[in-house]
Amino acid sequence: TSAPANMTQAVNSEAKCETQLNSKGILPLIKVTLRGKERLVQTCALCEPMPFSTGLHTYFTVKDKDKLRLDIPSAAYTEKSGPTHAFDGTLDYGQDEIDIAFDALQRTDAVIDDLGARSRIKTDFDDAYSTLVFWTIKGKDYYCLEPWSAGRNAMNTRRNLTILEPQATQTFRITLSLSSLNGRG
Repeated sequence: TSAPANMTQAVNSEAKCETQLNSKGILPLIKVTLRGKERLVQTCALCEPMPFSTGLHTYFTVKDKDKLRLDIPSAAYTEKSGPTHAFDGTLDYGQDEIDIAFDALQRTDAVIDDLGARSRIKTDFDDAYSTLVFWTIKGKDYYCLEPWSAGRNAMNTRRNLTILEPQATQTFRITLSLSSLNGRG
């Protein structure tokens, strides 16, 4: 099936940090609701700064992963298990699972062409996103490309966390675009 040309879908969600009083004191709650705006907003009404990270977990359907062409703006990736490898634009889809993180991003967009479906998915994000995660499982008809504002285990390592000051608002942008490869090489 061919993808519609020039179709753009913005990721529309808004999150606010609210407070709730319980027997132990004030606890922050994050509520996520869909809105008609291209942003993810997190607001904190607490009396102290709140560290957090955000990411978008997108699944994309694919019939033949060997027909994917990845343009991810990083020269290396790190496996979930720890080893780091050079990235030449290809992956071994014969593995049981691919769960890799790209950091040291050189651009704020990534493109995946599906030559089988003749479609292109472009993910644009603002510079708050320091990591892209690619995830798939052998034999499944999907893959994920996820912009994250901090890497794995960031709440423990504190690396690349966003600190939201009391009463402050932080806005993030992620845009997904789908287009047809018809007429392209």
